[in-house]
Amino acid sequence: MKNLYDREYLCRVNGVELHVVEAGPEGGTPLLFLHGFPEFWYGWKNQIRFFASRGFRVIVPDQRGYNLSSKPVGVEFYKLGTLVKDIQELLTYLGLRDVFLAGHDWGGIVTWQLAVQHPELFKKVIVLNVPHPAALKSGFSFIQVLKSWYIYFFQLPFLPEWMLKRKRFQKLVAMMGSTARGGTFKEYDMELYRQAWKGSLKSMINWYRAMKYSREFRDHITRPGIVHLPLLFIWGRQDATLSFKLAKASLQYCKDVKFLFSQMPLTGCSMRKVRR
Repeated sequence: MKNLYDREYLCRVNGVELHVVEAGPEGGTPLLFLHGFPEFWYGWKNQIRFFASRGFRVIVPDQRGYNLSSKPVGVEFYKLGTLVKDIQELLTYLGLRDVFLAGHDWGGIVTWQLAVQHPELFKKVIVLNVPHPAALKSGFSFIQVLKSWYIYFFQLPFLPEWMLKRKRFQKLVAMMGSTARGGTFKEYDMELYRQAWKGSLKSMINWYRAMKYSREFRDHITRPGIVHLPLLFIWGRQDATLSFKLAKASLQYCKDVKFLFSQMPLTGCSMRKVRR
């Protein structure tokens, strides 16, 4: 696995230690990837060497609560504002600006917020299959409530962790496989995920539990921020948990957006480009 990156370190930011891997020249154009649930830095394995070989300085942290990063106890440590500050301080620590930022799932939510609050740090932004938080209100529907059942389930204490951990994380493994193209994950990959999930489930799920306590998340919905940075918005229309309606509703919150979408899963597919 170490052949995927050139450097690895722990970075003390915002009261926690973030585990970070890097690849590519240290003087290269910085490209930061943010993973979602239930991933860790390894979820970007196919992108790390690809972009590093093209001269980018690729930076991929385990976000707080995941894998080798700190796992503070308490839901209050996983509010959106705290997650955003982690990444802001990471870039400040590294002395980086004009960063290309890419985020998927929860990493995408952090990306939206960073693009609104700290545009001075970034050159361009890429969001994969997660809507602007304000679209959760304007584009919501009964179908989306059904698709989002797991968010409500994760509000329960203890039960989600117990259920997901059973039989060597069987349900998480099944979820990963069922929402990706066939053959995306080998058994070797899933064993790495199992190792990353050990001791991390509670803190991973706390990202969801903190949503209802997060002022920043509520404000982002009720008083939506506009993204003025150039943004590439990528969406696979077979997303099992988010409707395409949310993707379209997100466009109104972007000033300079290129929207790519496909009927096929994202991995290895061609996409149609739409300019707003």
